[in-house]
Amino acid sequence: MAGTRRAGHAWAAPGPVGLPLLGWLAASARDWPVHWIGLVSLPALFPANAGWAERLGDVHQALALGLLGLIGLHVAAALYHAVILRDGSLRRMW
Repeated sequence: MAGTRRAGHAWAAPGPVGLPLLGWLAASARDWPVHWIGLVSLPALFPANAGWAERLGDVHQALALGLLGLIGLHVAAALYHAVILRDGSLRRMW
């Protein structure tokens, strides 16, 4: 269980930071404009290249789905501890 916990938490910081950067790279490779919060236009990080664009988009999508899966597992584990084990782990978080 400790290995699972460590693996899940290992993505807690780089996932939310790296995923948008990878999306920015993928959008740049497709020559799509990127705007931060709809206010600031961001420069292209990668030259427009159709071959790389599809690969970057696929990697971005796979990592996004993986991160969503980890979030779902995190919620399921919290509910398991709260409802089935009743070990007080949620109370310790507050």
